Amino acid sequence: MSVEVRKVIRVGKQSSAIVVPSTWMKQLGLNPGDQVKLIYDGNRVIMTPVKESELLRGQIMVEGSDKVAFTKLKAAFMEGIVNIKLKAEYEEAVKLLTELKKEVPSVLFVTRPDAKYHTVIFPDIGVEHGDLIAKLCEVFKKIVRRDGELSVLLSDFKYTQLLLMRLLKIKYYEDTINVPEALDLVLFTNTLSEIVDSIVNGGLEITEEIEDALSILVEQYCSSDLDTAVKIGSNTIVKVDKFPHEIQKHVLNLVELIFRRCIRDKACRCRHFFPKI
Repeated sequence: MSVEVRKVIRVGKQSSAIVVPSTWMKQLGLNPGDQVKLIYDGNRVIMTPVKESELLRGQIMVEGSDKVAFTKLKAAFMEGIVNIKLKAEYEEAVKLLTELKKEVPSVLFVTRPDAKYHTVIFPDIGVEHGDLIAKLCEVFKKIVRRDGELSVLLSDFKYTQLLLMRLLKIKYYEDTINVPEALDLVLFTNTLSEIVDSIVNGGLEITEEIEDALSILVEQYCSSDLDTAVKIGSNTIVKVDKFPHEIQKHVLNLVELIFRRCIRDKACRCRHFFPKI
């Protein structure tokens, strides 16, 4: 790691600048005129080169109106693309976007009847991933307790999951998320999805006691009180045989993810993994 002390230079009436050492510029592969990304976390400013893939975000084109085009559009959504050109006949494009809207309700479609090129827009949703996790958990608990129309709840669950995966991808590209945390979040959402599928599509019947146990366990994954979360997770493992066989492994996965959070959070120095010797 290199350290340099540089003066802040005034540029114009309201801006300032800092001269970056030429050796650092070479190591970063930067040249005059290149774009850089500045991230302010409240205590420091981090500068990173803008990747070519980021410069091209929103500048891709999808051709056709079949299942291949549908899958390409969905993949673009998951990769954080905002603006896409779609080449297709107008009526076919409308049908394609109507189907896409069932899975991605926020998609916008800009076109006119005589056009062969259309604009597909995936607007960014101004929420943090923590808010989406909380929303996903709330919908999951409603599904488990059958608190509402299951088809509507399932659609809400799947869309929230898609938004969360999209946001995690964008945060990864921007280097603003902890990678181990992001990986565990993917596993967490997939585990919830497996349980939901067993209930909605597999016809799994669970008792009120199991409903409560699942709801509490999911709450503990997001809890800031890791000591209590680990205790509840440990008690759940002891009682796992009471859960339906179809979801026992998913329950164990949820508990393991709670344990991982506790291990990563070394600052807590809890008695579960860091006892005093």
